[in-house]
Amino acid sequence: MKRKKQNKRIIITGGVVVFFFISLLLFYFLFKNDEELVEKESEVVIKTNVPEKEEEKEEEPLIDAEAVLSVYYNDGNKKVLYSKNEDEVLPIASISKLMTALIVFENYNLDEEVDVLGVSSFKGWRETKIKSVVSQMIVESNNVSAFVLAIISDRFLKKDEEKIDSFQLFVKEMNKKAEKIGLENTFFINPSGLDDGSNYNKSTATELAELSNYILENQKEIFDISKIPTYYTYSPDGTIYYKSFNTNFLVYNSEENWQEEMIGGKTGTTNMAGQCLLIVFKKPEGEGYIINVILGSQDRFEDMNKLINYARSNS
Repeated sequence: MKRKKQNKRIIITGGVVVFFFISLLLFYFLFKNDEELVEKESEVVIKTNVPEKEEEKEEEPLIDAEAVLSVYYNDGNKKVLYSKNEDEVLPIASISKLMTALIVFENYNLDEEVDVLGVSSFKGWRETKIKSVVSQMIVESNNVSAFVLAIISDRFLKKDEEKIDSFQLFVKEMNKKAEKIGLENTFFINPSGLDDGSNYNKSTATELAELSNYILENQKEIFDISKIPTYYTYSPDGTIYYKSFNTNFLVYNSEENWQEEMIGGKTGTTNMAGQCLLIVFKKPEGEGYIINVILGSQDRFEDMNKLINYARSNS
């Protein structure tokens, strides 16, 4: 009987030891799994708190021109990509001819023949069509062509209105159009952009971009003409009478990978304005277009290359 009690005590004691050992193992594994889970959760928290690496953008170029602007237009919206003194009123030289062309396209019959004689250096005659005259003016920035287009502006006279100087009548229309578009700081004294003593045609980079946007939406052919490398004026017998070579050297430069995207542009140079250049190109791989303006430059083509390459990378 005593032996049986002892055996029973041994069995109970052994059972307690086994139970304790199993509990210890279970506790160990549970604690270890919880510890690993905490570590994994910590890793997740650490990873999710790491900010995403931002795309590296090209550094803004150093452009010494007095005023610079690159602006992206798309479906009524616009985004400034680069700007410097963009609202400063400055001389604009022959970029003025964009407004001259706009007045002609909106008010003249381009197939009408020019009825003018005796203008020195004019590359045309009475049978030359207005389309040829305005194309000469745009492509080679011809100042005489701009003058001829202005002095045939009698079409702006109202009935019974006393005849006034046709040249000033044309300039008046240029300023009326600027006001209508909303160009508050733009003013013209002539259709060519030449300085007149201390006076000159003036605007801002911002307003020239707005003018260009208006032309693109309403008279895009002006910019189509502006990228023609050589424009030919023909005589009445069909032979080439005059060749107009584009003053915008970028229409000849095939080294730039954005050249095929060019929509058009306009050059300008006077003593007071320095070198000026406006270029419009399609947005690469997207909708809309980018208008770029350089005013008061020492090297407009180099400055424009810098600006466009930056705009293409950051639009």
